[in-house]
Amino acid sequence: MAKKRQSNSQAEGLVPSDITLEELFAPHTDQDVMREKLVMIAREQIRTSVQYKQPRMEEVQKSIDLYNGKTKKALKGRWNVPLPYMSGFVDTSLSKTDDPPRIKFGHQDMADLRRSRKVQAKWDQDSSAVEGRWNEKDRQMKKLALFYGVGIGKYFAYNDGKGMYQSHFEVVDPLDFECEPMGGQNLRPHKYKGQRNIFKTKAELEAGAIGENSIYNKIQVLRLVHAYSPGTDKTFEKLYQEKIERLKSLGFNPEGHSYVGIPVYNMTEWYMEYEGVWYYLFLEPHSGICIRFAKLTDIFESGEDPFEAWHTHPDPFNFWSKAPADDQRPVAEALNIMFNQLLDSRDRKIYEQRAYDPAVFEDPGALEWRPDGLVETATGISASQAIGSGIYQLKVAGVDEGVTINLMKFVDELTGLKTGVTPGAQGESEEKRVAIYFGNLQQIADRLGLYNKAYSEFYGRIGRKYYFGLREHIKTNRMMVKMIGTRGFDWVELTKEDTEPTEDFNIEIVGGQAQ
Repeated sequence: MAKKRQSNSQAEGLVPSDITLEELFAPHTDQDVMREKLVMIAREQIRTSVQYKQPRMEEVQKSIDLYNGKTKKALKGRWNVPLPYMSGFVDTSLSKTDDPPRIKFGHQDMADLRRSRKVQAKWDQDSSAVEGRWNEKDRQMKKLALFYGVGIGKYFAYNDGKGMYQSHFEVVDPLDFECEPMGGQNLRPHKYKGQRNIFKTKAELEAGAIGENSIYNKIQVLRLVHAYSPGTDKTFEKLYQEKIERLKSLGFNPEGHSYVGIPVYNMTEWYMEYEGVWYYLFLEPHSGICIRFAKLTDIFESGEDPFEAWHTHPDPFNFWSKAPADDQRPVAEALNIMFNQLLDSRDRKIYEQRAYDPAVFEDPGALEWRPDGLVETATGISASQAIGSGIYQLKVAGVDEGVTINLMKFVDELTGLKTGVTPGAQGESEEKRVAIYFGNLQQIADRLGLYNKAYSEFYGRIGRKYYFGLREHIKTNRMMVKMIGTRGFDWVELTKEDTEPTEDFNIEIVGGQAQ
């Protein structure tokens, strides 16, 4: 029998434990064996997804560089000035779709009228711009979708350490999201999915492993603390450099400035199907240590994972479909080239090269321009020889400025016609007649409305998850919601019974661009 000894973590004031090293590192239950088996599969799934989508993420980075005005270093004597074309397109598109939709919980049975109003009041409270900051997250998701072609959200409810109901909605970075490469547009059929780069401090992991409301496996947390030392920086694996490149595009150096000061672990939240059963894993993929492992129904009673996604250009068989920025990138690059060629041409015309006759000018440096400059000529030139004959202008062909400007304008207008982001949409309109102007605005609304249809449907699915979370986690605490009564606003209690209607609530999308 191995002698028990106190773990190092207790000596450091961390998780107290009398677990032996044999107990710490050896699987000894059927659940441990299953966990280790699924961890091996999950790590391979993560690697497969990352490598599959990496070329796509590199292409998206080119659009982000154009948006941020990042350019390559120009050759000597050449211009490489970025035009704000991509940023204008993205910001204008976002400004036309920045009004978020709203979920309405309706009743099918009159007995559920008051119940639906209570649930609606709770939704309004949790999703408010102040409480849940959903409007801000709405804009963030739409902006990412303009670059990546997909917006990904994550919603779940939980009970905190005091047993109080909490609602959580966040935007998931497409760089952090992984899923089955051939799973298709809809996330539901994917056999695995998850989120990387979830940073947890050592204190957070240990706090989650102790107490009555612990959610992490104490032994696995100790294994992670013993076996893996992450350092005190938020670091990304070399496989995940796209996240760093996006920050570098703004001139930052995240690799050299990621210091936090306390141990930080880069965790992954993973959902996978195995033999017809869905499982949840929360693991550190580098070491393969999983600190939380359970069937999905033990995490969420509904049996549904928290992720939902919507696409700007839906492709039934491809999750990582094209994005609006993909159409604009060639145009932005072409306009940049034409504009910089125009600047190069002006330089060549203004600063033309010259040749000189050393028999006339012995010191060519004296020919450089300076105020009130005097240039000495050679003493041996004849009196009849003109000084001007010693300088020759080397003529070079340039580009026609008028033709270039007209071509740039044509490309811009043609692109606006095809995408809906016209000069009028950006605030520049030459239409004198109101009917023409508003007709163009209607055309813009029709085109951008395609994006919003997909987004509104996504919002409805989030509303469904919201209802599931409310019904599951309302059990432990009394909640008050603000409702309109006969005497104005009044506070009423929302109970577990209110989330169990006679007939299921109707979920409708109203407001925003939904109409």
